[in-house]
Amino acid sequence: MELPLVRSATTSFTTRLRFAGTVSVDSVPAEKRVFAYLRRTMEYVIGTVSNPDGTWEITGLPNSYAGNNFLIIAVDDSAAQNAECADFIQPVA
Repeated sequence: MELPLVRSATTSFTTRLRFAGTVSVDSVPAEKRVFAYLRRTMEYVIGTVSNPDGTWEITGLPNSYAGNNFLIIAVDDSAAQNAECADFIQPVA
């Protein structure tokens, strides 16, 4: 299940840039919501939900995001765990 992508009418999308990772809770893979924010402005860009095995991938980022830093946040909607983040992450081709 992928969350909606925020974009303007003039944004060109490709499948060139992506993020990927794994979410775990106490070293156990977990299904959690994952969000990507543009670090410079803290603008929400895109999100997804990790698979039951903890893996997640976000694809289709426009080339204009190349070289930009992102803040990636995984949240636990059950409130049993605090959110975890990875800072200064750049998408890859």
